[in-house]
Amino acid sequence: MTLNLTDSWISIKKKQIASGKKIPTQINFNLTTNDLEQIINQRQRFNRLNLSPELLAELRYYSLLQNQTTLELSLTFTTYYVRKQQKIAVIKSIIDLQGKISQQLCRSFLKKPRLLNDLVVSHYWLIGKICDRIHLKYKSKNSLLAWSLSLAIVLIIAPLFFYFLKLNFSPKLIILVAILFLLYLTINFIFKKYLASFLLQQLLFGFFSKNTYRRRLGWLLLQYFG
Repeated sequence: MTLNLTDSWISIKKKQIASGKKIPTQINFNLTTNDLEQIINQRQRFNRLNLSPELLAELRYYSLLQNQTTLELSLTFTTYYVRKQQKIAVIKSIIDLQGKISQQLCRSFLKKPRLLNDLVVSHYWLIGKICDRIHLKYKSKNSLLAWSLSLAIVLIIAPLFFYFLKLNFSPKLIILVAILFLLYLTINFIFKKYLASFLLQQLLFGFFSKNTYRRRLGWLLLQYFG
């Protein structure tokens, strides 16, 4: 099952890096008593956290930037306990993608062990589910597209091929099949070697890095052609 992470639960802060791009640096969880009860009582049923497309695009852009550059970046996760329109920062974790973690706890909540335990459990459960969604999982459709383009080219040239080539039907068919495979290998190679690399660079530093909408579009294209 999927748990929807509502806008009231989460807020995100960004900062501008040297390249002029804005990236997420802090994610805040704003949890009420009811939110805590929902997570604690039902977390075993939920194997996936449903993030908004905008948040997912920003976090995956951060992940790409961290993996493809030498920038030392980290994400700060802070869980706030919300009660009577008051927000108290209870636990803060600073995590980078190499696994280094530092954390802080609000001392006053040490006197409320049950509430603190629920907040800590919810805090790390949400972080874990978000990190699961950040990981880059390419579902490349290069092969299908390469086959489609190759077949289209062969179908276009086939009438001329059969008309002008003075051979029996079987040799002509064998040659066309060989051309089909050669076209597929060539197109697939171009997609993997050049197009995916171009899209990645554009997503990191070029056209698709400018704002959240473009990052979403770039990510979709990279999933398709990566």
